[in-house]
Amino acid sequence: SGYLLMKKADKRRSTAERTGVSLDIYGENLRMIRHKVSGILPYLLPALLCAALFRFIFSETGMLEILREIVCGLPELFSLQMFGFKNSGFIDVAWYLSALFIVSFLLYPILLRRKRGFVLYAAPLLVLFIYGFFSRTLNGAVNMPTHWYGFCYKGLLRGIAGMSLGCISYALSDKIKKHSFSQKERAVLTAVEFAGYLIAVFHLIFCPVQESLDFLIIFLLFVSVTISFSGRSHSAALFDRRIFVLLGEFSLPMFLNHSYVRENMKRLFENLLPGAPEL
Repeated sequence: SGYLLMKKADKRRSTAERTGVSLDIYGENLRMIRHKVSGILPYLLPALLCAALFRFIFSETGMLEILREIVCGLPELFSLQMFGFKNSGFIDVAWYLSALFIVSFLLYPILLRRKRGFVLYAAPLLVLFIYGFFSRTLNGAVNMPTHWYGFCYKGLLRGIAGMSLGCISYALSDKIKKHSFSQKERAVLTAVEFAGYLIAVFHLIFCPVQESLDFLIIFLLFVSVTISFSGRSHSAALFDRRIFVLLGEFSLPMFLNHSYVRENMKRLFENLLPGAPEL
């Protein structure tokens, strides 16, 4: 997300310089947020309705409690969770959208005006301080985004660190993109790229959270994503196809709807197989 935000800021700044038009920083910021909201809301609203429907079907709460939960779901609809507003938690991963909007709104004006200073100075410090703080608190991992620290949610700090790292990834990939590589060097880049993804996927599937090496996985993904977006590995020709664009678009509704589907699958199998171990 940080990578794409910085890419957008770079493109907008270059266009303004080429045309000689001065940037209205705050107007640009509002347009950026409006664009993000308009792209996500059509998927978020149906996902919230489905999640609420299934919760009420499987719960034994009365009408008054249902109405209360619907009202408490409004902060989730408007992505206000990471500001601290209590919500119904219909979609447990929707915290990320709230963090995305907040951090984008904070960073975009900085990237339009002070890209170099942010990437070379502020972003590395934010990444190291926040992830270092995570390693010393709770279970020493980056999960538990809805933990309240007393001044903000962990997820908001996680969003700042992750998107700052994405901005660094953009700057590095831009450097790699301008370099000419031999076929052997491209093969090495491809091997490193896929190794990072495979190790991360294997870790996320098979390693318990309390034993996780989250910061190593973040680093591996950072390296792999930077190589992927540079377009200098052999995977560029493989993935630069329309089918992968469609899969990328499909990932958003899948992301927003998988929580209640997972929970209802648990209920289904628990009813079919009483006494079976928990999924």
